[in-house]
Amino acid sequence: MSWQQNAACRGMNPDIFYEPRHAARALITCWSCPVQEQCGVHAEVAEEEYGVWGASLSRLRREHPERIRVRAVLERELCDTRNWVYARELSARLGLERNTVQKVLARMVDAGVVEVRPAGKRVNQWRWKPDADTLPDRNTASTGAR
Repeated sequence: MSWQQNAACRGMNPDIFYEPRHAARALITCWSCPVQEQCGVHAEVAEEEYGVWGASLSRLRREHPERIRVRAVLERELCDTRNWVYARELSARLGLERNTVQKVLARMVDAGVVEVRPAGKRVNQWRWKPDADTLPDRNTASTGAR
């Protein structure tokens, strides 16, 4: 059985994974995927220049190969510091659009591992939730397949 048969994106519109305006949605789908690792390896071997593969953006794969696992990097950044940070700080450190970082962080709030507090009219601060001692297991939240 091919790894693609178990992909969380199976059956989804492939345009979601190639249009920049849908990058956050694509990344969110990838994070719950049980074959994320195989997908990322495929993208490297096939030298995929565009799209989201294995929870990474093509721009990051080209310019920053060490940042292939976007959510894992965000988790590590927040978990290691345990301090309140701004989305703009995280986006600058990771080389991502601030809007994408905010969407990812909002999903992490929904998952119960990150908390948010207002730091101005339109600005929030984020941190790893104090009672979330361990990183979540991404392989337990599998849904559907491409």
